[in-house]
Amino acid sequence: MYAPRITGFRSGATYKKAVAVKYKDASKIKSATVNGKAFKSGTKFKKPGHYTVTVKDVIGNKRTASFTIKK
Repeated sequence: MYAPRITGFRSGATYKKAVAVKYKDASKIKSATVNGKAFKSGTKFKKPGHYTVTVKDVIGNKRTASFTIKK
């Protein structure tokens, strides 16, 4: 199977505006975190800083991506 899909940003990119992070998977999502804290798909992040997104599905696949917001 495939790892969950994370959309709304390009991994490694820097943005000067809010970023809405979404995720989906063919299997059920087990967990989704940003900097270690749970979040829901579609959440907007606005504060300056570095964000690491990790999404895991119930069959063990995992994807991690990151972005930075600078204002």
